[in-house]
Amino acid sequence: RTRWQDISFEPFMDADFENLVPEIRRHFQRVLPETYRPLRGLEDGEDFDLNAVVDARVQRRAGHGAPSKLYSTRVRQEREVATLFLLDMSASTDESPPSGEGRRIIDIAKEALVLMAAALDEIGDACAIYGFSGQGHDQVEVYPVKGFNERLSPLVKGRIGGIEPKGSTRMGTALRHALTKMQGVTAPSRHVVLLSDGFPQDLDYGRDRHSHLYGIRDTAVALREIEAAGVKPFCITVDLAGHDYLRTMCDPQRYLVIERLADLPRELPKIYQRLVRAA
Repeated sequence: RTRWQDISFEPFMDADFENLVPEIRRHFQRVLPETYRPLRGLEDGEDFDLNAVVDARVQRRAGHGAPSKLYSTRVRQEREVATLFLLDMSASTDESPPSGEGRRIIDIAKEALVLMAAALDEIGDACAIYGFSGQGHDQVEVYPVKGFNERLSPLVKGRIGGIEPKGSTRMGTALRHALTKMQGVTAPSRHVVLLSDGFPQDLDYGRDRHSHLYGIRDTAVALREIEAAGVKPFCITVDLAGHDYLRTMCDPQRYLVIERLADLPRELPKIYQRLVRAA
């Protein structure tokens, strides 16, 4: 697995980003103890098994032979968590957020993803990253950025750095494609996290291109299909009006509206930990 100290975060590094790296590393180090489980009843180990010691004392006082398996140790337990991050690469992500934070939406999303990929690689959780865009139902584009079996190599970081805004936002089709990528993943805890900056829309997403109803309903169906397949979906948006359509698309526990886009790199690890613990 990759160690944080072996990772160069160029070309993502600026003063704010550099300050986030140790903070997020500390956050995920608090998750690490959960990847170990106690193994008790051993003849040798790193610590005493207190229950076994008490039981041995009782057995001896009762005149029985005392058991010798008085020790315990910790063994690594694979978390078996796999998460696919699906990034909205629509043209609107080329803009700065309404709060006037200066940088483009897409750049802050890339910053969050490279931090997450590094953190998950260190704790041993599998993750994949795909971007999506397109123009019409015949031209939905999904961009492979990082596969489940890929490390955060210079090649993968180059792909993340090369992500740029493209066309429209046909979410339903992209979510269904993400589900096909999850079908070969055997981890018992599987998640698809959608990162977007607005509602689903495309030039032919419904009969009336000025109505977003068809796109919202199609996305809602796609999210239900993902859940029916045993994969947990979660939607994150930086659109302040996101509650208006997300409550139609999924349950309140399945989405979050980020009010300040600059908080995304810091909030995403917290969201991830909450998803894994709830699985």
